[in-house]
Amino acid sequence: MQKEKLYHFINYRRLVFLITLLVTLAFPNYFVHAKVTLGGSEMQTIHVNTVKGFLHFSLSNYSIKKVKKWGPRYARSAKWLHVLHESERIYELGELNGPEVKLILAAIAVISRVVNDEMPNLPVNESLMTWSDIGSRLKIEYSKKNGKALWKYELPKKSKKKKPKRSKKFRKKSSKDRPSSTDKQK
Repeated sequence: MQKEKLYHFINYRRLVFLITLLVTLAFPNYFVHAKVTLGGSEMQTIHVNTVKGFLHFSLSNYSIKKVKKWGPRYARSAKWLHVLHESERIYELGELNGPEVKLILAAIAVISRVVNDEMPNLPVNESLMTWSDIGSRLKIEYSKKNGKALWKYELPKKSKKKKPKRSKKFRKKSSKDRPSSTDKQK
């Protein structure tokens, strides 16, 4: 049992290190001081976004029946992680208990397997970038009313950059603007 815990602890540290390395190279100016740690390593915003994006990605691959069952728990856990990350206190995930922590740690374990290339059907860089992008745009709502969980995952579409309009000077001439062969004869 002790070896198993040590193995998971080493994998979490390795995951945090690898994600930090990949993301630091990709987004050097994106970091803010983290409020959540795992195994003594800080979880940056990009890490939190990756976990949130992974939770959304995995939930979107479930059947409708499973989404109704697991959706509230996923939303609550993702919201919980986001709130901890935004708070003033520093939290160590390994020292916390509860269903949210278990789900977050399970998500990190799967992400770690992807980073270690143990899941060949998921390419490492593409998966991490996709999950991070999803997590950064994800809007999560979770509340309870009369003992019933109300939850919502909203993923706004990416805004497409509009092409600048060309001025008349550089605009291509339409067929109306071009002289026709009959115009030349006149």
